[in-house]
Amino acid sequence: MNSLENILNQKAKFMRLQKGVAYYAVTVPYSEKLYSFPVPVKDIKDDILLAEKNALFFTQHIRQAIHDGTFLKEAA
Repeated sequence: MNSLENILNQKAKFMRLQKGVAYYAVTVPYSEKLYSFPVPVKDIKDDILLAEKNALFFTQHIRQAIHDGTFLKEAA
């Protein structure tokens, strides 16, 4: 199992909502650090912003954040 699969098998935690973008965070295996990624609110549509949601639901957003360099370590 690779790191992305490990990330997708956990819960994503809602961090904040800022300028039409929801930020969720996941713990990266072996580092135990929280990394956040952006989710445009328009992509959520009629869904509810939950405090925790399966990271698998955000696969596309996590991959895009890694590609764009917006998969960032949260401040401690």
